[in-house]
Amino acid sequence: MEILRNIIIFCFVAVSVSAQGQNAFYKKYASSVFDSGNGVVQLPDSSYAITGSSGAFDAYSSQAYLMFTDKGGNQLLTKSYGGDGDDIGVRVMHIPNEGFFIAGYTNSTIGGDYDFVLYKTDEQGNLLWEKHYGTENWEKLNDAILLPDGGVVLVGQTEGLTTQLIDIFMVRTDAMGDTLWTKTLATPENDIAYALDTISANAFILAGDHGNNGASVGMLAKYDFDGNQEWMQFYEQQGQSTIRTVKIFDNWIYAFGGIAIEEEDGGFYKWGIEVRADGQYNGYWSGSQMASSLFNAMVIRDASSMFIGYYADAEDVNPYESGNDAFVMKFFTDLYYNDLSVNLSGKGEDIINQMIVTLDSGIVVVGTSSQSSFGSTDYYLGSEIMLAKIGPDDEVASTPTTAEDLVAIDEESVLRLPIFPNPTKDMVYLPEEVLSYPFELTDFQGKVVLQGNVESTLNTGELEAGIYFLNVFGKDQVWKTKLIKQ
Repeated sequence: MEILRNIIIFCFVAVSVSAQGQNAFYKKYASSVFDSGNGVVQLPDSSYAITGSSGAFDAYSSQAYLMFTDKGGNQLLTKSYGGDGDDIGVRVMHIPNEGFFIAGYTNSTIGGDYDFVLYKTDEQGNLLWEKHYGTENWEKLNDAILLPDGGVVLVGQTEGLTTQLIDIFMVRTDAMGDTLWTKTLATPENDIAYALDTISANAFILAGDHGNNGASVGMLAKYDFDGNQEWMQFYEQQGQSTIRTVKIFDNWIYAFGGIAIEEEDGGFYKWGIEVRADGQYNGYWSGSQMASSLFNAMVIRDASSMFIGYYADAEDVNPYESGNDAFVMKFFTDLYYNDLSVNLSGKGEDIINQMIVTLDSGIVVVGTSSQSSFGSTDYYLGSEIMLAKIGPDDEVASTPTTAEDLVAIDEESVLRLPIFPNPTKDMVYLPEEVLSYPFELTDFQGKVVLQGNVESTLNTGELEAGIYFLNVFGKDQVWKTKLIKQ
């Protein structure tokens, strides 16, 4: 029997909790009128790496970037990537002790057409190689995942002379970025892949819109890592639908997006579904039809903590009258609302682009907030990178910090800290150049086990055997190293 869980929520105003320490933060960063935050990953020492696009690195085009912050969201270093055209980072993936993949799209190409792009960097963000994937059409990447073998699956859309309208475009690479297969899914309607997530050791779920019976509707499909389709299903219980985000939890599939508003051309209101592992529909949630709104990012912490990001132009919930505002709602995995809504909005267009669970069971959100810090009166042009953390106990920071300069520390360096002996049993020696600087030693889960100011030696005798991360914070640079306690 179809399970209907339809809840109309009229007020989405966040109730701020006093955030202590680094349990919650709300940061913004900007250096031009075209800065976007698209992807985030947390590192083993609890710091973060963020990617997106910025106009601050080149006078004529945007560049993809990789920005490093500490665990409190304070910027440490920013690196940029790209050529003469526009370069956009969409997802960042970390390979421990090796470096990063930055997946996105670019028109820094010979013909000026957009292609998927994959940048590989070392742990400090220095570019190792760059590879493009595309056709004679224009390709835009919307999501990417890292596979167990070190390869990557890239998904999005392609449009041009050889497509029907917009078609789904997919690429799988090996760990060196070499193409293993590509796929194009096409119908007479618009076909777009918005998201994907792994469902098993050798398969992933693809989510997006696909033509079905003369309309483009929300679709889920299961593929193995070799690109073979196992099933495809369409979901449109209340009319034309779109699926923008998908996550797997406890072998269930959760997909969220929107259902078309009949009286508004092109408008949607929030909607999501719960699906069995074989693609069979189990139930849905839908929001108020009173205003245009759309779910577009989500993450699941546990059975009572499914966080979903959305944007809306509803006058009764928006704190600003201009543009869509961004929010986070919390649900149980049985699709009932769990009494939390967080407002992450600026004065113009705001959007949440990715959400992750942190090592301490908090939630980090990255997106773009159009605050216009550069004097523009048109808030649709001003943009800032947004990074916010909801604490493990749902603590939130109610107001953002003043926007930090995205590229102010571009020339700073993250240096490798020489220590000896390493591995060690009880004592390590540190170089004279870092004496008196503050330090933190964290375990593999990001918990601080030692902190203070650097002396010539560091006593590790009381620590359990294992891998630790030592960070020393100087005035203009940061030293990092991995410490092995025997």
